[in-house]
Amino acid sequence: MRILFCLLTCNRYFYFKNCLDSIIEFLPVKDIDIVICDNNTVDSRLKKYADRVGGEFNSLHLKRFKDRHHAELYRAMNYGIEFAKQEGMDIINFIQDDFQYVRKDYEILDKARSFLSKNKNIVQLNTNMVWKYKRKKRGRVDYVSDGDENYAIMKDKFACDNGFTRVSIYNKVGMYPLNKIAFKAKDHNARAGRKKYIEGESWFAHKCKKLKLFRAISMNPNAAMIFDCAYVRGEYIYGEYFAPKEKFYIKPLSNEVISDIKKNNKRMKSTCIENTCEPWGYSVRTLGKHSLSKKKKKIK
Repeated sequence: MRILFCLLTCNRYFYFKNCLDSIIEFLPVKDIDIVICDNNTVDSRLKKYADRVGGEFNSLHLKRFKDRHHAELYRAMNYGIEFAKQEGMDIINFIQDDFQYVRKDYEILDKARSFLSKNKNIVQLNTNMVWKYKRKKRGRVDYVSDGDENYAIMKDKFACDNGFTRVSIYNKVGMYPLNKIAFKAKDHNARAGRKKYIEGESWFAHKCKKLKLFRAISMNPNAAMIFDCAYVRGEYIYGEYFAPKEKFYIKPLSNEVISDIKKNNKRMKSTCIENTCEPWGYSVRTLGKHSLSKKKKKIK
């Protein structure tokens, strides 16, 4: 089973670079094929950095869209899916640019292949830590093991817009409709028909639910998401947006913390971002995902 990493970004160069750097730092990057889907980032440093990294790792491809679109996230995901099909990839790992790998995991590809090959009813595998507030709303869960790795099968929360996803599912459900929009993007233009505010993520989850295909979460996670992060809506970026003060936004995990995660895995217990990770070299207003700052800046 061949795996493609699809890094999705839009006008958050610092987050994009942080995410890509974490892949290079913590994963077996020479064994990973990467496609970067950029929704018209105006910062010229993105292309320069992607070209530089691509010169070191031949398996990196950059797709730059030259305009913005109300469903730009799903347009980019569709490109990644088509790219995966053309290259004969079986799995596509969708990664948002505010993700960060936080510990070494050179077995990530083998573990994903093994688990998905043995569990045909699983359409998607997430290897990131969970948000504590979301864990309380997860609903029914079944647990399965694959060797020393344990996984939670979500019975009420279906596939989302990130994680190791079977490429073949899109032959059954079709590509993401572009009359769907990204989460909370209602302010980013125009009419897209009667159901213009239906999220593409919800559309995909509904399709997988009808097919009785489930989503799994690793109990031995290797990634997190940036705290208090700025977000793009339309032509503006909201929140405090700045370059990391240290090598990464999130401090890489210590051996002690990694040991705690492995204990959680044995106990089939979720590892939460808020309890495990810490911002590196800066303070945050919230340990949640989206910035609480009222700051708003036009993208130029």
